[in-house]
Amino acid sequence: MQTVVGWREWVAVPDLGIHRLYAKLDSGANTCSLHALDVEPLETCEGLWVRFRLDVGATPILAPLTGWRRVKDSGGHVTLRPTIQTRLWLGGRKMSVELTLADRSRMRHRLIIGRRALSNGYLIDSCRTCLHEPPEIPDLKTRLAALRSRAESKKVRAAGFEPAIP
Repeated sequence: MQTVVGWREWVAVPDLGIHRLYAKLDSGANTCSLHALDVEPLETCEGLWVRFRLDVGATPILAPLTGWRRVKDSGGHVTLRPTIQTRLWLGGRKMSVELTLADRSRMRHRLIIGRRALSNGYLIDSCRTCLHEPPEIPDLKTRLAALRSRAESKKVRAAGFEPAIP
């Protein structure tokens, strides 16, 4: 079943603590790209992780590093970006996406959703925006409490790093 979305939509990335974000849906982009500052790959006893901030002064987020991807920007410059795997809520549906992390502070949209993610049954109406209400994450407080108590958070704290969710 196809879900029709506008070229800009409200999305949520609950695993990263993002409950409402205005994103651009870009069929010209292959991958999804999230604005991130102070991106720092880390090696722990649990494997490779990446620490980053969503904004200046924000609490650092720690997530498993799933790899590196070469990305060509609109100016033709190729950069090597770290990637993470997370859940994204768009158009009343949730999906698993790979996000590249890059400094998008000079860009209008903090999140670009590329065609790889949109191939999961989305159809873009390029003349419209915000066809769907902002996502509502069911029972968010309970889910955040469960994430805080996960064994991974304890292991990361024991290694001297901050947990992914404050």
